[in-house]
Amino acid sequence: MANTPKARIDMKHGFIKSIIRNQVDRDNYDKEVKASKSSEKGKRSFAAPRLRKPDVSLYFPPHKGTLSENAEKVCLFSLEFEDQDGKIHKEQVYQNDRSEIVAQRLGHQCQLAQPLVKALEQRIQEEIYKRKDSTTSPT
Repeated sequence: MANTPKARIDMKHGFIKSIIRNQVDRDNYDKEVKASKSSEKGKRSFAAPRLRKPDVSLYFPPHKGTLSENAEKVCLFSLEFEDQDGKIHKEQVYQNDRSEIVAQRLGHQCQLAQPLVKALEQRIQEEIYKRKDSTTSPT
């Protein structure tokens, strides 16, 4: 048993020779491709680079709470509020304004108590409804 030769691939067989020839050919081809790529890197053209994709116009949604550029602010009324010191505060109320925000802003300026801010908010809301109805109805 010690004298029996191990079975090996016959490298002289035609099929194995064709495999070896293909490996050598593939190696030579890879070397040629790498050489041509390196020579092309030296040849830089000063032409404008090709755009891969055309300019795509993207949609940007409007921010929450802001009006679009085409829409105009329609002033419903001008609110004048006189505080306890006799100082008059003027505030423009627009069609898309929310009564809570206007009342909070005015309450902060005048340093009003929360129940007074709520009453002001209700009054502003009533005026907004009155003015909106008159602006939307056909004349």
